[in-house]
Amino acid sequence: MKEFKITVDNHVFHGYEFGENSLPSLVCLHGMTGDLKSFSGLIEYLINDFHLILLDNPGHGETGPLELEDDYRFSALVNRIYRVIQKITNKPFYILGHSWGADLALNFAKIHPNKIIGLILIDGGYVFPEHVGGMTKEKALLGWKKYIESSKYSSWDEVVKEYQDYTTKQWDTSLDSIIISNLKR
Repeated sequence: MKEFKITVDNHVFHGYEFGENSLPSLVCLHGMTGDLKSFSGLIEYLINDFHLILLDNPGHGETGPLELEDDYRFSALVNRIYRVIQKITNKPFYILGHSWGADLALNFAKIHPNKIIGLILIDGGYVFPEHVGGMTKEKALLGWKKYIESSKYSSWDEVVKEYQDYTTKQWDTSLDSIIISNLKR
């Protein structure tokens, strides 16, 4: 494991590399409110076959937020993250994207097709209301508001139970640190 802090456009990106850099590289992009720890459970299964590059996207984990709202456009994010990756490897790479990270991965393939060997998309990201029949932004925001208001917990055990119910029945305490990391903001 090698921790890195790479500066692009005066912004420091935090991440880790696992495995030999002679192996094909697999860049892991986490979802919104997540961080690189989201992929910790996969490392042992992938480390012998891939050079893993896990990074905290801007405003997540140990990578600080970007200054301008426009810096969060997919094209701007992809180009910044691409420059981070290029400081680690110049070879084409695979991308594993979860949720918002899957959206970023698709944009990577569009913007830098010659650098992408393949995509692994998990739980694709946000669907814009205008692409869903009968949905409006107002309905989508109201739905999120109701979800957030109903997601209040009085104990840590309630939080873990909620995650267990919709993620996996093979829970172990190592997953607790991922939840804590996602919720501490």
